[in-house]
Amino acid sequence: MIAFGPTAQQVDNPLPGTIRFLAVGYPVYRLFIMAIAVLAAAGTFAIFQRTRLGLAARAVIANRHAASSLGINTRRMDRLTFALGAALAGLAGAVMAPLMSVDPQMGVGFLIPAFLSILVGGAGSLLGAVLGTSLIAGSSTIVSSVWTQIAAQVVVFALAIVVIRLFPEGLTRGRR
Repeated sequence: MIAFGPTAQQVDNPLPGTIRFLAVGYPVYRLFIMAIAVLAAAGTFAIFQRTRLGLAARAVIANRHAASSLGINTRRMDRLTFALGAALAGLAGAVMAPLMSVDPQMGVGFLIPAFLSILVGGAGSLLGAVLGTSLIAGSSTIVSSVWTQIAAQVVVFALAIVVIRLFPEGLTRGRR
């Protein structure tokens, strides 16, 4: 706020242009964002599933006291996972900056859909996160293309309420 002032800032699109595929034009920068999202998700999954750091983090999440008794520094693990989350949030902000105005509140609009995606899919499951995100984002996109954005939000909330009521642990029921 001190360096840039109270107004929102704009970032120029570094990859202008479109790629034509099957008579449909796709913006190059949006394809770049999709690639970054897939790489970030795959990298995060690889870290948590294939490394000793990931094993230690999962141990702390599952049972903090048992992990501590096995010699894992749980406070250090808290700091590392927070730093990883902050780095991913920073990456998301940097990648999305050319598509939206940059201000301290630029990510707030993503919080509720992200939270609903985790609740619908099931916490602690990559499959649940992907399934929940697909269901929430897909239904929002389909409804908003037919009706209005407000109707899409109402449908998404109603869908989330129904799924959470029928499956309190999410669609994957906590399975990894």
